Amino acid sequence: PPPPAAMWVRDVAPDVVNNARPSGRVIAIVIDDYSFMEASIDVGGVQKARDTAFAVLEDLGPDDKAAVLFTGYGRTAQAFTSNRALLRAAIEKAPLFGSDLTPDDSAGRGLCYCGVCSIDALGRISESLRSLPEQRKILVYISAGSYIEIPKWTPGSVNECVQRKRDAMHESVRQAHLANVTIQAVDPKGLVTLRGRGADRGGVIGVP
Repeated sequence: PPPPAAMWVRDVAPDVVNNARPSGRVIAIVIDDYSFMEASIDVGGVQKARDTAFAVLEDLGPDDKAAVLFTGYGRTAQAFTSNRALLRAAIEKAPLFGSDLTPDDSAGRGLCYCGVCSIDALGRISESLRSLPEQRKILVYISAGSYIEIPKWTPGSVNECVQRKRDAMHESVRQAHLANVTIQAVDPKGLVTLRGRGADRGGVIGVP
């Protein structure tokens, strides 16, 4: 059908609901706000992350459902819905670390041991989508990145955090395959060039 003449029509939730199997896409917008803290992402990067999430909303079709999820501070998370106003509010009100999250707020973010939560979220969300076998499932991962070291292995050379991150990555990829979930990753930092070798910096801005 032709697009509606008034833009506001897309943002109004439908007032008629039926129990027919939906034919649209299921899109999980995952904002990895924990990685923003680790990467010391600046205000411009945080705004780029919001803009990316808003762009996903603008691309939603009438039968699509989306959710807004976070890896760190998730009080504004929004479950799957076709209501764009709720989705937009979840993105706008999120205190993304690095710009508008106060020190008092950071105390309630919980523990992300070894930084595994940024990786583990991908597997947990994919696993939750396995019950939707006949729909197209997309996970848009907006993240500043999580460095996973793959050193030369010698007995006792791999510490606990390195092993936890590797295991989480393998499990996340496995769950995405089982659930037939497509993961599209966007790094709001963009291209970063600093002195020294990238692997030695661990992907973190500001580390020489």
